[in-house]
Amino acid sequence: MNMIEAKQFEYAVSLFREYWVSAKHKEDINYKIIWNLNNELVTFNTYKIVYDDPVLPVLYETRYQSTYKSEIPDYSNGNDVFSYIRHFIYDNFLQMNFSDYWLLYKHPEHLFRFLSTDIDFKRDSSTKLDTSFIYNVSKLFSDKKLDFVRVQDNFTVDPVSLIEIPKPFNN
Repeated sequence: MNMIEAKQFEYAVSLFREYWVSAKHKEDINYKIIWNLNNELVTFNTYKIVYDDPVLPVLYETRYQSTYKSEIPDYSNGNDVFSYIRHFIYDNFLQMNFSDYWLLYKHPEHLFRFLSTDIDFKRDSSTKLDTSFIYNVSKLFSDKKLDFVRVQDNFTVDPVSLIEIPKPFNN
């Protein structure tokens, strides 16, 4: 997967969680993607988020003197890669029977397979998009963590698994 596809894959996982939480389930299931990066198993985020909202990704940041401004998707047009995935998932898959959705979300291997095979990811973007960093990088089975890592233009990575990160439900 190139960086744009990886961003869409990560965002798709967050959209399924958004729907799960909005249905007011008693448990808040949150999945983290395990990536294969140069034959190492790692976790990382492909994009920054706005105000700790996992479904409000930052397209890119611009600097004006000493401040930064985050540019976010315009969900009304569906042109950027995040809006495209949001419309694709909500229009095609979140209309399924709730019990089918529940079974899919409760079993990460089925969700992973579903996201890997049934979503038509865009390979490129006509919208300005920062593809030069990954964030919160951790190697599996290691306590070392990097806040960010700069990646090359030809960066590729493969999602290999989803792990559950349990948290208490806040509502």
